[in-house]
This record gives sequence, C-alpha cells and structure tokens, in this order.
Amino acid sequence: MPILKGGECIFLDILREAGYETWWLSNQDSFGVWANTGTLFANRADQAVFTQKRASQDD
Repeated sequence: MPILKGGECIFLDILREAGYETWWLSNQDSFGVWANTGTLFANRADQAVFTQKRASQDD
C-alpha cells in the first residue's frame, strides 16, 4: 500500500487495495497556490477530473 510521508495512507489507498477503481472529481483548480490538497488526492486516484482548468491565484 502506498504510504505518504510521515507514515499515513489515505482512504483512496485503502479503496484501491480492496480492489475498487477510485475516482477524484474536483471543482477546485487543478494547479496553483490553493490546489495542493485537491491535487494530492487526485494523484492517488485511478482517475481524476478537475472542472476548473486554470491555476489558482494568490489574490
């Protein structure tokens, strides 16, 4: 099972290990200042879809 830095695993890892295909659907930006968490989860899923195709800005 993939383990994050610090020894944690996330629910997507557990579902994948159980044989499920995982998806991450996000209304957040796909990259930029505020996209870190969404991108972290998306990278752990089998499939990822972002509805926002722009970079977030530090306004």
